[in-house]
Amino acid sequence: MSRSLAAILSFAAVAAVTSVASATVTSSAAIYEVFGSVSVAPTSTATFNIGGRNSGLIGPSVPPEFDQFVVTGDFTLAGALRINLFNDFVPVLGDSFTLVHALGDVTFSGTFTAPALAGGLSWQVSVGSGGMFGAEGSTLVASVVPAPGAVALLAVGGLVSGGRRRRLVPDKDRPASP
Repeated sequence: MSRSLAAILSFAAVAAVTSVASATVTSSAAIYEVFGSVSVAPTSTATFNIGGRNSGLIGPSVPPEFDQFVVTGDFTLAGALRINLFNDFVPVLGDSFTLVHALGDVTFSGTFTAPALAGGLSWQVSVGSGGMFGAEGSTLVASVVPAPGAVALLAVGGLVSGGRRRRLVPDKDRPASP
């Protein structure tokens, strides 16, 4: 199946893709191989669909469940990065989705929008080093983490409950109370 980059990038972003020798979808599940570099303009939006945890990079018999770019050059996203959930998928704490694998540099300086997550969870976007299968390069990753307020609430709860602890077993090095 062949789809254009317009399937994942908005129309305005497609015009901003540069230095692409070719771009093909390796399967119907939207893994895009780009032989060259990709640059998404500040006025454009890149939408990545997530419908499960499987990257699909472990073999042809296991289809991917989220959109990804595999780029031999650099990937620059100055516009908006948007996550769209489908297949009634609900991410949980610790889920991580590598959206871009680049042999070159990944730069993200735009905005980020994604569906709200329940249970005190939030999205985090990060650029990391290390490419696919141990190769040099960079990645763009969207992860599910505790929401900032939830982390503070857990810390306060730990302090409060920590102050209420009672020693149930006598300490051998301390004399017994009269």
